[in-house]
Amino acid sequence: MKKIFLLIFIVSAFVLQAQISTPNGGFESWTTLSYTYPENYPINVNSDGFEKGGIFPLKKVAGYHGDYGVEIKSTVELGLGYFININPVSDDPYTWHGGFPYTQKPTGIRGYYKYNVASGDNGGMFVIFSKNGANIGTYMIPLGGLHEEYTLFDFDFSPTLTETPDSVVIGVASSWPDPVVGSILVIDSITFKGVASQPALMNGDFEQWDNNSMDVLDNWITQNESEHPESFAKTTDKHSGQYAVELRTYLGEEDNQPKTRAAVLMTGYYPNNCGENCHPVGGYPFTNQSDVLEFYYKYAPMGNDNAGVGLYFKKKDSGLDDWYGGILLSAASEYTYAEIPFNLSFVPDSVIVQINSSNWETISTANIGSTLKIDDICFRSQKTGLNNVFTKEISIYPNPTEKGFFIQNNLSVDKVVISDIRGAEVLKLSNINNYIDVSSLQKGIYLVQLHTKDSTYKRKLIKK
Repeated sequence: MKKIFLLIFIVSAFVLQAQISTPNGGFESWTTLSYTYPENYPINVNSDGFEKGGIFPLKKVAGYHGDYGVEIKSTVELGLGYFININPVSDDPYTWHGGFPYTQKPTGIRGYYKYNVASGDNGGMFVIFSKNGANIGTYMIPLGGLHEEYTLFDFDFSPTLTETPDSVVIGVASSWPDPVVGSILVIDSITFKGVASQPALMNGDFEQWDNNSMDVLDNWITQNESEHPESFAKTTDKHSGQYAVELRTYLGEEDNQPKTRAAVLMTGYYPNNCGENCHPVGGYPFTNQSDVLEFYYKYAPMGNDNAGVGLYFKKKDSGLDDWYGGILLSAASEYTYAEIPFNLSFVPDSVIVQINSSNWETISTANIGSTLKIDDICFRSQKTGLNNVFTKEISIYPNPTEKGFFIQNNLSVDKVVISDIRGAEVLKLSNINNYIDVSSLQKGIYLVQLHTKDSTYKRKLIKK
């Protein structure tokens, strides 16, 4: 359920009219992603969905009693669907504690569920009682079989609680222990048995729901944003245009232990589980041996700290991929110009720009809160057209959409190309009218390129 290293992959593509290796370098184009979840269960699979461009496998459905129940689904992209009322300290439920305040000794739990079994899978419910910060009872309730209609589950706690708890953890998962893609669990009307009252925050009929949203920066990749939203933000404190981007050093974790981490913004990404000798992948096309990366920044360090910007150049099958330019940034209360000149010994084929809010070599708890604001980043050779792809105001609607979208009538389009969040082409159409059918695409965020005789326009598309 917990992920140490989260990446947000949002539309990767470069401007066709002029090769731009820092697309959206003015940080003007953002996508707002929103999801809903049952109130008092903020740790849930939908919060992980930001990293996949807006895949949200938890949703509100018709309930057994009242208006709503909760549906969760196991997916390829996110694994098991889940929601829980704490942020677990490990993957072992026997170490979990805390949760809702509760001072009664229930004898069991009951509720209603549906299940769409996949390959013999089972969903499950976890109920963990604690006292004074220690686990005093852990119960796992399997919820499986094929149940197309709401079905009663009635579970007795065995062994019974011997002490009165002070808190309770409640969690539900669509698969257990490992996700089986396609398993769907719907649950509603959960109540403890043998007690005079339920936990005040339990929301066991799931009638109360909360909404969450996040502004996601287009064409760039962030680390740990969905787990630590305080590390990354859109800001109106800009050098030019409407917005800049803000990175903030935060207290994260490693191996379930607290660890100070720099906020990281990149045009590439680090693969998961790549070990100590880890090199970034991705990036954008770039073939200049000599050039200058230019940008403006403000920096408010905490303690003795420096922000940093680095350049990683790549050339396929050359063995030359490496960091070939970088700069450490000191405190600056006003927007300050900075540049990274370079003169390579080879012709690269792509480049990755990485921005850090702290110096990773010297980072410590004293640096938590170091804040970097950065704007107008581009290579000098590509300075014209920095944001041209985003200043062309055209409309596609409805957006988000489930089935398709229309192109505004006054735009004569010769060809439409749609790419997924990794930049792979998923749909190409020519000789089109003003309606594009995208019903065959999976849910998520896509980049739509509209080719006319005079120009290429781009818009983000959210497929529901």
